Amino acid sequence: MANNINNTSIVKKTNEETIIAALQKTDAATISFLSKQTGLSAATCGNILHELKERGEVMESGPSASTGGRKARQFTLNADSHLVLGISVKTEGGIHSIDIALADWHGDYVEKDSCYYEIINYEIIERLTDEWIRRFPNIKAIGIGVQGVVSHGVIGICDTEELCDIPMQERLEARHSVKVNVENEMHYALYGFYRDQQYSVPKTIAMASFVKDNPPGARFVIDGRLVKGNTQFAGEISYIPFETTRQQQLEKLYSPDSFPEMAVKMTSAIISIINPQAIAFIGELSKGLDMEQVYEACSAFVPKEHMPELILIDDIQPYYQKGLIAITLKSLRFPLHLAERELIL
Repeated sequence: MANNINNTSIVKKTNEETIIAALQKTDAATISFLSKQTGLSAATCGNILHELKERGEVMESGPSASTGGRKARQFTLNADSHLVLGISVKTEGGIHSIDIALADWHGDYVEKDSCYYEIINYEIIERLTDEWIRRFPNIKAIGIGVQGVVSHGVIGICDTEELCDIPMQERLEARHSVKVNVENEMHYALYGFYRDQQYSVPKTIAMASFVKDNPPGARFVIDGRLVKGNTQFAGEISYIPFETTRQQQLEKLYSPDSFPEMAVKMTSAIISIINPQAIAFIGELSKGLDMEQVYEACSAFVPKEHMPELILIDDIQPYYQKGLIAITLKSLRFPLHLAERELIL
């Protein structure tokens, strides 16, 4: 009996999330339209919309245009009932900053801000989240992006050292009773970039980052899904053992004379391991690379029929913010729909 009740609850919640996902893609929709979009019966759609309306999550937006018969009721998400907060922590050239973006349930920006600090530690993140949730009580989820390795909500290796080894996700969830997602910034950036390509079928792509005075990194989408690895260490390409020690490799990467050679080797390694359709390059060091020359140099290691398209991205910030908000919105959904389980659409 308990299993039957549990299964019924799961089906109901899944159907709710299906309706909400459909409403997120449109300004207003009738029951008939939602039934066609979701494959759910009109009766099921009507019952779910009634419950969502009772909870203040959906509103009636007026009747649809008449087609000769009775005008159908239209429904829309109450976008302000579920807000998400995106926090981007950065350290570049010794300057510590935090970019903040607040978005509604549709993913539209409500407010943005940027702050600069002498140091950034957990107490600063806590104070920021306190202030934003005080101002916007309908914040339901927080997404935090950092320049480092994150495993199960704990930052291990990070450019902002004061945030290392702190269970940030656990602490903030306990403090605010909202969902919190802490990720490497490139996961968000790659997610936003992949969605922006609007692929008609799932693809495999990579993003490689070469930033001055920072170890190189990469992140992967394989067959339409983000791949993080067992401890979210996947893509830490500075640990690939070539003919030298890691420290010697990093020194070569930071040298203008030897950087192109190391970039080619790391790119060739990515190609041979995941066989991507495209590799997007980001970071100030990447801007000094000639993509045609990198392509030809990689072709010395990889047969040309397996070579991907190489793309240089000048400004990653728009993709980063889009990915940060999109993944944080997905964290609101039922566990069956967690971002890492779903195709990126």
